[in-house]
Amino acid sequence: MCASGSCAVLTGVRHSSDSEKIRLVFDFDCAPQFETANTPSNITIDINNSTAKQGLSEYKMLDALLGTVTINETASSLKIIIPINYQVESNTFVLKEPDRLVVDIKRQETKQEIKAEKEETEEILETVSAGPKPLIKPKWFSKAQTIADGLYYLPVDQEIDGRSVRTHAALIDPGKFNLSPAIVVPEIKKKDSIPVFSPLFDFLGGVFGAEKDDKYYHFTKRTVKTFVNNLGAAAGINGTFFGAGGTPLGVLIINGQLVSSPIYNRTALIINNDNSAKIEAVKMEGYLKLQNGETLGFSGINQPVSRDQIIVYTPYYQTTDPSGASTNIVVEDDKVTDITFGETKIPDNGFIISANGVAGETIKSDFKKGDIVKWFFITTPAFDNIKHVIGGGPRLVYRGQVNVTAADENFRNDITKGRAARTAVGITKNGELMLAVVEKNTASAGATLEELAKLMVKLGAYEALNFDGGGSSAMVINGTLVNRNSPRPVSNAIVVKPK
Repeated sequence: MCASGSCAVLTGVRHSSDSEKIRLVFDFDCAPQFETANTPSNITIDINNSTAKQGLSEYKMLDALLGTVTINETASSLKIIIPINYQVESNTFVLKEPDRLVVDIKRQETKQEIKAEKEETEEILETVSAGPKPLIKPKWFSKAQTIADGLYYLPVDQEIDGRSVRTHAALIDPGKFNLSPAIVVPEIKKKDSIPVFSPLFDFLGGVFGAEKDDKYYHFTKRTVKTFVNNLGAAAGINGTFFGAGGTPLGVLIINGQLVSSPIYNRTALIINNDNSAKIEAVKMEGYLKLQNGETLGFSGINQPVSRDQIIVYTPYYQTTDPSGASTNIVVEDDKVTDITFGETKIPDNGFIISANGVAGETIKSDFKKGDIVKWFFITTPAFDNIKHVIGGGPRLVYRGQVNVTAADENFRNDITKGRAARTAVGITKNGELMLAVVEKNTASAGATLEELAKLMVKLGAYEALNFDGGGSSAMVINGTLVNRNSPRPVSNAIVVKPK
């Protein structure tokens, strides 16, 4: 209690939330005296002999239960009004050291009791008709906002080790929405001569245009909001890691068309032709079939060439190494048409075999103009029925249990250590898809990979993996960026479009 005659000063407001309740915390410089009154639409708290720090007049909430909290100040008291969207039970009390007024607001009770914490993800609270296979909302999504039939959005606020953390999550019914990776490659033309995948994705060329200020661009970068809005999507998040020139650093296949190859056999999200999804480590071994019938292995597709490596470049990559160090075998319509050195434009109707160092000297003697050459690769798992593959990593969740495989997938410490803004994708046991973005800013502490994995399990993920984070992390819902930061442009995104 405040000293006689002194006034309690409200210095800040914060909150945390989970599937059971929302906790609002009002920080004071000394213990306040209060009275509460509840109606079906508001919780009102009157605090006598009190004042608020300058500028503290409201606290915005983005939750299906609560609206924006208002703080009205008179000459000698505060009136705090907490709008509620349905009748709730609440409990208001004071805690000390530090002094604070706490309001616990209970969410509507669920139909089933939770017998053990590990069973949370399997509890069914609401089943929504979704054609042949019903959508089953995991427990935490029972109060999610309905964006469209089959698409649900849920902001989650919680405390982790005493730090406030905000997460944005979306649940997707694959029976009503398609999840697709998207990139921007200017002036893409059909590549009938590439012998591996034939269907060309149809929503990229000419939609965005090139970044002409970058001479050596390969994949044009745009914000997630631009991807979502330009492609007419209902939602979207950032996708896999990318390097210089926007090159995806991992496997990326869109509508059966190979864009880039895996790195370190890392985990990927695989979308099958029937729209079912799975999360698995992806391995590829590439081979060139030479004129004499022999094969020559290569290291990757559309990746920066390192010393003594052989890389195959398709028209997605635009040009080869501009440094002048590479040897390039130019192939058009399966026939070697030129041997060049340094920067070379990839032909629209073919590919380039590029290498430097010892490998560069080797390929000069392996090929000559007029040779017939083709390329192919072997994958694990087999890609007989795939539509899209989006590489990421590390894995976060395996069969409902936390399983972070950062060391196995050769991720650097700047990705694996510390708290950061994070992006993840999960699959529920019933097959629904789940997107999540954790904020890191003045109001949210970010998350470690372990914390992200635990969060995905609580949200209901049976399988989950990590994607690019930090300044790349972004979620857009109905054209609005929901995480509170200014994310950087990215070379690829994952968009959600109605069927």
